[in-house]
Amino acid sequence: MRRESCAIMLGILILCCLAAGGAAAQELRITDDPADQTYPAVYGDRIVWQDNRTDDWNIFLYNLTEEAEIQITENESDRTRPAVYEDLIAWQDNRTGYWNIFLYNLTNETELFITDDTFVQTRPSIHEVRMVWEDYYEGSWNVFFYNTTTDNMEQITNETWAQVRPVIYEDRIVWQENRTEAWDIVLFNLTGDNETLITDDSADQIHPAIFDDRIVWQDNRSGDWEIYLYNLMEETELRITNETHDQTNPAIFDDRIVWQDNRSGNWDIYLYNLTTGEEVLITENVSDSIHPAIYGDLIAWQDDRNGNWDIFVYDLRKALPEADVTPKPTLRPPPAVIETPKPAPEATPTPEPEKTPAPEPTRKPRPVRTPKPTPTMTPEPTRTPEATPTMTPKPTRTPEATPTMTPEPTRTPEATPTMTPEPTPDVTPEPGMTAYAFVTAWSSAGNGDSTFNWPSGIAVDARGNIYVADTWNNRIQKFDGGGTFLRAWESEGRPFGIAVDADGNVYVADYDAASILKFDGDGNFLMRMIDHPIKPRDVAVDADGNVYLADGYNSRVEKFDGGGRFLMAWGSTGSGDGEFNLPSGIAIDASGTIYVADTGNDRIQVFDSGGEFLHAWGSAGSGDGEFAGPSGIAIDQAGNVYVTDAGNNRIQVFDGGGRFLAAWGSEGAGDGEFRSPDGITVDAAGNVYVADVSNDRIQIFAPDPAQEFAEESAEEQDTEPVPDMTQETTPDADAEPTQEETPEMTLDETEMGPDATPEPTPEPGMEAAEEQALEPAPDMTPEPDEETVP
Repeated sequence: MRRESCAIMLGILILCCLAAGGAAAQELRITDDPADQTYPAVYGDRIVWQDNRTDDWNIFLYNLTEEAEIQITENESDRTRPAVYEDLIAWQDNRTGYWNIFLYNLTNETELFITDDTFVQTRPSIHEVRMVWEDYYEGSWNVFFYNTTTDNMEQITNETWAQVRPVIYEDRIVWQENRTEAWDIVLFNLTGDNETLITDDSADQIHPAIFDDRIVWQDNRSGDWEIYLYNLMEETELRITNETHDQTNPAIFDDRIVWQDNRSGNWDIYLYNLTTGEEVLITENVSDSIHPAIYGDLIAWQDDRNGNWDIFVYDLRKALPEADVTPKPTLRPPPAVIETPKPAPEATPTPEPEKTPAPEPTRKPRPVRTPKPTPTMTPEPTRTPEATPTMTPKPTRTPEATPTMTPEPTRTPEATPTMTPEPTPDVTPEPGMTAYAFVTAWSSAGNGDSTFNWPSGIAVDARGNIYVADTWNNRIQKFDGGGTFLRAWESEGRPFGIAVDADGNVYVADYDAASILKFDGDGNFLMRMIDHPIKPRDVAVDADGNVYLADGYNSRVEKFDGGGRFLMAWGSTGSGDGEFNLPSGIAIDASGTIYVADTGNDRIQVFDSGGEFLHAWGSAGSGDGEFAGPSGIAIDQAGNVYVTDAGNNRIQVFDGGGRFLAAWGSEGAGDGEFRSPDGITVDAAGNVYVADVSNDRIQIFAPDPAQEFAEESAEEQDTEPVPDMTQETTPDADAEPTQEETPEMTLDETEMGPDATPEPTPEPGMEAAEEQALEPAPDMTPEPDEETVP
């Protein structure tokens, strides 16, 4: 499995003179490849990263002492978010169709399959023989622990709120969680078996890192993202930075803290020495340097100065630039110890027998728990968005998903297939209900025209044009009714939901931009509708032009007029009437009644236009009228309600009162099969369009008169003929006649995922998953604004 891609990296280890004043060669360029190398981690003289030179994301290692690069993984799926300690390398891996945790031992060259289930495990952290990761199960993110020596696996948290981004040092685990209205930092001590709430603030504290008795994080209590530190021994908190710009993604080793900082207009790496109180600018160029990691005297980061992301290393043993700023400390009271007992550990897996090196990993048993299908999306959870930096264009690369989402690598776009309709769907409709037959599907994974990377939202205008929120490609694509590509345009960040009004204007729920963006049908930007913190998952427009937002991680619905003026909001976190747990889909019927897919509560809630609760239906399960993460919702002209039941990989249909009518679909990649379906819409003729997220495609279904189980005779049925969806239709008069005439787009790379986004990606995003939720590269946006999405 392991192979050396080059014994000596000639031309790769490039010495760069960085600092003013003649500092001698302290910066090393580790990679020199036209592909992207991102998310570095460092231990001793070893640097690991994720690398897409092989079309898929794989894990690479560079040994500074031996000046040798090793390709650790080589598979046709994605391996992202590596962590390293001594001879052990961990990462998140989607070769099974879900994000799992893998471990590689450099000493005996063996790979171990740590997790093996249909949930989402992302963002591993490793210290000595101990590992932690975030795990999506039963509607929330929790923290898991694994001991590589004893073979013991344990579920550390078991809550309904999210515990994400865990990191470990010796017997201490820290993570961020949102049990209150904001994100806080929590510490768990494996020896004492107790939790300590490190922060308790109305602002957000995210992205924790730990070394010994010191915990650092990024914090927005001052309005910008700043770096804070808590000393467990002294029970004191120190504000490390004090700028009017953003400082994010901190890492710590001993008395040194590094972060990325945009005070100069682009992202640079800074270092703070706790002993001397000095702040040092490590990088200073017109490109972006992000995702710093530190171990000993080495700082690693990813850098786009050469037009793609490369890995650089800075050696602190060389002369340093002149110190810049010394912040003033601020103190706060000691943290509170959380008295809630830790949940009992789950069953310990049976240790597996000794293995010999093999190309395929040995699967590691999981703790005993009742399986539940994974929900459709897990964008990385967040509360307050980070300021968007001014970024130089990034290479067009398929990024990481945030946990549930499974990002795919860039591939050559495939021609749009014409598929033969199947007359008999897998459905037994209720009397009077029309069944749906598969008509066609198109696309594959990629970032070219007509290809997708986690398409999550879909809408159809009055002319039959189809608009797709191509989430991890950060863009909107427009097609005619037959799936012929017309045009594409960039969104500001990750677009999730999309809607079209009667005039053909397009509304985009952009998660990273924390706003609803309004475009005309050709992609010309018209306005930004929201000026307060949100994390939108879906958007809908009523007949009067009012705009409704499913504000997922704020657990509410917001209403605006057509000019973007805020009108009202309702909802809070919970499972009661009018309360939500990650509302992810919203639709409005002809009378103005509002239907919300309450994803985390496995139900549909219905409200009037003033936000008054009317009724609800659904519960967790796989039977008729039961859900496993309902995410998308649409309503036809007759008032029937269509729901993408993501975790059950099917579509369910109800009348407006919630009475079950029909269902179709199962897990797979065949016609009429789904993998985490999300967005859904219905056109005037009753054709159903589904964003089949993890299959990176759009599927179309049409009413099938041959399967109608109406009480009246066939002769008495007044059924319109099924339109031939396989025929190419006429595009807009002003649309580009061919793909060749469409201007080439340069898209920002965004997170895997899972952050973010994922993330697995998973950045691993579930970030998808923020990021499979979420952050996550890859969770991935290499862009720092994405990286502040927890």
